[in-house]
Amino acid sequence: MQEWFEEQKELLMESELEQVIENIGLTKSQSSEKEKLINYHQTNIERIFHEQTVA
Repeated sequence: MQEWFEEQKELLMESELEQVIENIGLTKSQSSEKEKLINYHQTNIERIFHEQTVA
């Protein structure tokens, strides 16, 4: 599981948010948890990318 998280982190650092969202959808987690993660990333996409360009 740790490997999966590291993979998603790398994708985020490469501005591959759509791939991360797709990967979350493919997990075996409960759908309510998936929806929370997907909504978080979609809601905060601008902030996430802004933080990457500043860092």
